[in-house]
Amino acid sequence: MTAAAGRVRTGEVTRAVRDGQGACGPIAAGDWIGITRAGIGTRADSAVGAAIGVLDELVEPTDELVTILVGADVDPADVAALRAHLAEARPTVEVEVHEGGQPLYPFLVGVE
Repeated sequence: MTAAAGRVRTGEVTRAVRDGQGACGPIAAGDWIGITRAGIGTRADSAVGAAIGVLDELVEPTDELVTILVGADVDPADVAALRAHLAEARPTVEVEVHEGGQPLYPFLVGVE
């Protein structure tokens, strides 16, 4: 089980609290950012845009399952947009969505 857990790749979406730099380029305070183990790889104008960037970075053709934990106050249309994106980009992956209710992080993602 430890080996299986070690293969799970994770990402998160939040807002930048200060100006900075990531693999995606310049980041301004207030930007939506997508973070993985590799660092800040996505900057977007919306939480769903950053989540799509995280998914595109993490989900590989051989992956089977994507789990999305939805934070507090996320619009259901944003969750539908993520499902639609995955259905088009990776139609063979199973998607599980759970209400996490976490503050500050509208989307937490696990891929296996």
